[in-house]
Amino acid sequence: MDPVNPCLTCECLQGGRYACTSVKCPAVNCPFDQQVRTLDGCCMECILRI
Repeated sequence: MDPVNPCLTCECLQGGRYACTSVKCPAVNCPFDQQVRTLDGCCMECILRI
């Protein structure tokens, strides 16, 4: 994980280089007013209302 941007996952490569990819967020299947950000702040998830 990139310490500056938690929505990136990075890996070290040979020669001191590194490669980063964006976190893939799953699709959410709930109305917008029932969505909240995940703890890492990258994706949305549904909250349950009872």
